[in-house]
Amino acid sequence: MSTADQIANRAMELASGLIEQSKGELLEMAGGDHDLLFRASQLVRERSGSGPASEHSIEHLAFSLIASAHEDLRHQ
Repeated sequence: MSTADQIANRAMELASGLIEQSKGELLEMAGGDHDLLFRASQLVRERSGSGPASEHSIEHLAFSLIASAHEDLRHQ
């Protein structure tokens, strides 16, 4: 059985890997277009239904990935 610290560390590794891999793919798909990433984020927001996406929803994760990719693009 793992310790709480090991589980927390692994969860952070998994999340970090997912964000880095997904962010790269989204940046490639956008081809450097800031507006395209913004429009995609708005579509995800709309798909979450009424109000902001729950912190534990798929929409929230998708929005976070797009926002992270957009932030990287801004700093290039």
